[in-house]
Amino acid sequence: MEREGEGLSRDDILNAVWGRHYVGDLKIVDVNIRRIRQKIEIKPSDPKHIETLWGYGYRWNRSGDQ
Repeated sequence: MEREGEGLSRDDILNAVWGRHYVGDLKIVDVNIRRIRQKIEIKPSDPKHIETLWGYGYRWNRSGDQ
């Protein structure tokens, strides 16, 4: 949230949240992003706050403007 508008790769998110030594599937990031969207988005299937950067990762938009 502190890096609004900046794209973060799945690896960056994984390392920041679970640590560099996490052993497991990278999809844990996607699963948790989906869960967060269900809680904060009005329409999770059309997210305004957590934007997907296809093939890379995610970007946070505080205002929800795209």
